Amino acid sequence: MGKRFAIILLVNVCIFFNCYSQEAKLFSLTGKVKDVELNYFLNAATVSLFSGDSTLISFQITDSYGVFNFNKLKPSLPYHIIISNVDYRTKTIEIKPNKHTDVLDLGVIIMEAKSIGLAEVFIGVEPVTMNGDTLEFNSGAFKLDSNAVLDDWLRKIPNVTVWNDGQITVNGREIKSLLVNGKRFFGNDFKVATQNLPKNIIQTIQVYKKEQNRLNPLDSLLEMNIKLKKGMETGFFGKVSFGRGTNGRYEGEGNMNAYSRKIQISIAGASNNTNKIANDLQTLLANSTFKSSGTDLSYQSNFQLPGNNKTNTLGLKLNYDFVEFPTLRNKSSLSINHFYQKKVTNENAIIDAITTREAKDPIFQKSIEDLDRAKTSNSTAVNFDYLKDANAIYVQGSLTNSSYDLNSQNQISSTNSLGEALSSSRDEYAESSTISQFSLFSKYNYTPSTFDSPTKKKKFVPFSVSYANDFRSKNSFSNLKTAFTSNIDGSVTSFDRNRQFEDKHLDQQVELKVDDVPQLLFGKRRYFLNANIVSNIRIERVNRTDLVQDNQNNVYVNNSYSSNRIQTDVINSTYGINFSKVIVKRLSDRYEKSLIFQLGGAFNTIKYDNNSLKEFQNLRRNYFAFIPDASISLANHIFGKRKNDLVMSTKVSINIPQIEQLAPLLDSTQFYYFRIGNLNLSAERVQHIGLSYSFENLETKNSFSYQIDGSIKFSNNKIIDSILLSPDGRQQIYAVNGHSYRSLNGSLEVRKAIKYSASDLKLQGFGNITKDFIPAFINSQSVVNENLIINIGVGAGYGFRELMTLDFRENLSFYRAEQPYFKSSFKGTTLTHTLSLNYKINKKLFFNTNINVNDNRSSGVKSNVFNIWNAYLSQRFLKGNNVELKFSALDILKQNKNLINRIEGNRFITNSRNALQQYFLFAISYYPRNFVKRKP
Repeated sequence: MGKRFAIILLVNVCIFFNCYSQEAKLFSLTGKVKDVELNYFLNAATVSLFSGDSTLISFQITDSYGVFNFNKLKPSLPYHIIISNVDYRTKTIEIKPNKHTDVLDLGVIIMEAKSIGLAEVFIGVEPVTMNGDTLEFNSGAFKLDSNAVLDDWLRKIPNVTVWNDGQITVNGREIKSLLVNGKRFFGNDFKVATQNLPKNIIQTIQVYKKEQNRLNPLDSLLEMNIKLKKGMETGFFGKVSFGRGTNGRYEGEGNMNAYSRKIQISIAGASNNTNKIANDLQTLLANSTFKSSGTDLSYQSNFQLPGNNKTNTLGLKLNYDFVEFPTLRNKSSLSINHFYQKKVTNENAIIDAITTREAKDPIFQKSIEDLDRAKTSNSTAVNFDYLKDANAIYVQGSLTNSSYDLNSQNQISSTNSLGEALSSSRDEYAESSTISQFSLFSKYNYTPSTFDSPTKKKKFVPFSVSYANDFRSKNSFSNLKTAFTSNIDGSVTSFDRNRQFEDKHLDQQVELKVDDVPQLLFGKRRYFLNANIVSNIRIERVNRTDLVQDNQNNVYVNNSYSSNRIQTDVINSTYGINFSKVIVKRLSDRYEKSLIFQLGGAFNTIKYDNNSLKEFQNLRRNYFAFIPDASISLANHIFGKRKNDLVMSTKVSINIPQIEQLAPLLDSTQFYYFRIGNLNLSAERVQHIGLSYSFENLETKNSFSYQIDGSIKFSNNKIIDSILLSPDGRQQIYAVNGHSYRSLNGSLEVRKAIKYSASDLKLQGFGNITKDFIPAFINSQSVVNENLIINIGVGAGYGFRELMTLDFRENLSFYRAEQPYFKSSFKGTTLTHTLSLNYKINKKLFFNTNINVNDNRSSGVKSNVFNIWNAYLSQRFLKGNNVELKFSALDILKQNKNLINRIEGNRFITNSRNALQQYFLFAISYYPRNFVKRKP
């Protein structure tokens, strides 16, 4: 099955590229736009290319020499161009292709300035204009269905690509932020705006650069702003849906969202037993949009989720903008968000583990688990942002209260390669706990405008100061009944233990950053070299209280050894300085290049103080380290052609050992994994080296981009485990400092979009490879565990007009774990093929289907192949398509299995769990919508 899908994908891609390359002889269209009276070429003039039926094919903005150039045009089609500029009269030119020439040069095109008092006469609306540094797409120039939304319009605009994952690119550059009337629209997910806002309430789409790094002008992100028509700044939209299915399956969800010039308010809820999990309000909003048909699989029944799950959620969000029309230097908003979730799970699992050991005789361990758990949480978050000129204040606070109940039963048995029993155990565990967490983050930022004159005297250099507070509290009560039998010595050990546990963790952090230190010291900015100072202090306090009781003759008696009270204080201080040099070269609108050197270092001091009722846990330690940091960044931006970025960096991280590694209390109930302490542990020092390169093709028609990342981490005193394996399969573990730790990682992401006259093809690919060399000691023998993990994915999305969208994805996961000393190796391959089809039968009837083919193969485990096929048929009703009836068939082939494989040191583990299986469901949905123009 997997090979067939791969062959189909390869054939289709070859056909597309073959058709694309074997088109009739193509030609290029070029010209120069000039103002003769003032004798200079017009930069930033908009040149729009239309086909004979007045369909917008492409557009360009002339460069500083007034030049435009359209490539790969068919000579058999008629064209015309419209040239416009804010200060000039619009000009239309008919194009007559010549089949015998490769380049049609229109020469110098003369533009006439608008005369004072002379009304401009132009029939129709210009689709694209350049207003200063802002690219604007005009709504009136694009004709769409009356129920079309912003997403439909974006897909109609040349040079704009809406990717299958929701990402938007314009001329090959990714849109990092999307606003509506200068404000975020119900969160950060683009789909809430693009798939809800009707096209007929939008005036223009604006695209512009937003500065991100004041030291590097090239470091900017692309932002899109949706400007609504005057009087259309108020409206509401939402969804109410309920479905009932076979096997007692049900789904219910609803949300309502209302907005005005200053207020946005949302309320949403969901309840189901179909493994549709929403962990925040944003997920509910983004996956219940008006344009809900498509190939997106992000919020559907999760057949890979273990167990049977029932989930209830409710969310509320209020956002208030104190400034009605915010700008880059003047904005202020308050956001309040509350989210409630209750999740009940019943889970059964069979876990097989293979553990290697020196005698080349692996230990086979089988576990059978049955658990019921319920978790309820309430979370409230408040955000306040204020920005006025050079001053900015950010305050974020959150409060979360949750409760957790767990009941589980677990049976474990260990055997050798001959099938001989080594040991067995049986556990019954119950826990009830409550958790509270309060977080606060506040920051003041002073940033004078970079647009001010260099000679203008500043009051102070840019700086920021922040304070963070995180308090967590947990109270729990648990009971463990366990019994262990060793077939080696015939011993039997059992416990019936109650544990009452309290944990309080306070984490506070203050950070100060000061930029432009030369200006602070010498009174004026020094362009040769810049420096900034970073000072950070973090104070942690942990209080833990353990009260342990064991059942003796049906009476629970205090266990004086396991009961304990402990307080840990950690003061972590960092003081450093960073030097940077920025070299920028720019030639009008031709290119921008920059080279940035950064070199710095910080002194890191850590004071560790642990106080306990147990004398051997009373520890006081001080750590000191110098942490260097360096990077080189190179950027090359050729306007209208390409953008390249190269970054090389190196840094060091320091990690100190914790009390559980230094001097833990021995837990006699942990029969198979027994951890002891090592007071000789030292802090580990890990070196990081990274390399990143990205490329973006900024040519207007077909976007192409890729990014390559590589990194290496290594350490000669990494904190690792030393494991002693007993004959009956138990492991005694203690931490040591080991040498020769290395970790190599590389990744690649590629995106390519090809637009045809009536369709488009989007190709995506990614790859990630990780190679780890992890030292360890097993039975006092030094070994190096070599782990290799490879993930490769390719995707192809094809859309034909508004009738069909097809999405194909192929994912390969390969992992291998080797223990050269034991001459043992485990490996596994997971191959997944996903095909999704959305077909628009007519304006109101939609068919959607997806099939997921899973091929799971691992060492020592029988190959497992299963297919999950889902299909949906939905019918919209009423003039505004506000009512939808939907029939869903899930796991039609009834083949779902749930397998999870993982590697832990010298152990290879395979989990098989109960999971959601076939069901059919019928649902009805209503989309309340109102975008009425407000009366004057």
